[in-house]
Amino acid sequence: MKFIKKYVMRLLVVITVSLLATACAQDQVAPLNTPKLDHGQIEQSSKSGQDTSHDQHQAAKQQKTQPTEQEKKPSEAQKQATDQATNIKSAQRIESKTKSAHPEPSKKKRSKDSSEQQGAQKNASAVEKKATSAVKKSTKKTSVPSPPQENKEATARLTITGYQGKAILSSQPVTIQDKDTCLSMAERVLKAKGIPISVRGSGATAYVEGIANQFEFDHGPNSGWLVEKNGEELTHSVGATTVQPGDQIVWKYTTDYKRNGG
Repeated sequence: MKFIKKYVMRLLVVITVSLLATACAQDQVAPLNTPKLDHGQIEQSSKSGQDTSHDQHQAAKQQKTQPTEQEKKPSEAQKQATDQATNIKSAQRIESKTKSAHPEPSKKKRSKDSSEQQGAQKNASAVEKKATSAVKKSTKKTSVPSPPQENKEATARLTITGYQGKAILSSQPVTIQDKDTCLSMAERVLKAKGIPISVRGSGATAYVEGIANQFEFDHGPNSGWLVEKNGEELTHSVGATTVQPGDQIVWKYTTDYKRNGG
């Protein structure tokens, strides 16, 4: 209130001074037309000046106390910043609630879970090993023994009997070679054993004179060597009769080929 009074008094002084100056000027220009102010007019003018100053002061005060429209309405940037801050706070609240509802497992619990998993894996592997060994044992017990494999090589049996039934070569299997004949097979086996054989001619004209130093005509004019294939005497030369797998070839010395079917 003191400030207002001082302000009003100063304003009155200024108005009074200005009025006096104006009156002086009017007196100098037209002294006859200037009306004289009485005391009532001066008081009225002073009151009007006071009212005017009071209105101006009230208007200034309202301007200071009342915010402007720009201050009332926040800018778009401020709104966005406010919204972002609100969203962040709400997200933090949700996260804190989630953590409180589902707390993270402790290190001890994690190690316990991992050890339990390892133990389960070990048990599963042990069970699998036992099952595999049991299957192997059962297959061994139930497996049927395979039949003995036959010799893939084609063979024939060869027997050579000398004078008076003495064995020169006991019956034994001989591997058949390509285009083997009764003569070629006998020559190969006897040569491997170091037993001599004497042959005249070759192929269809081949004729065996002696084996193991037992020759034809040594024990009579009809003595010599005969050959049988699968129990039957040969009708062709030994150099032209081929050998087949499983054949039984028998050489024997006879004293009379006519009596023995020669």
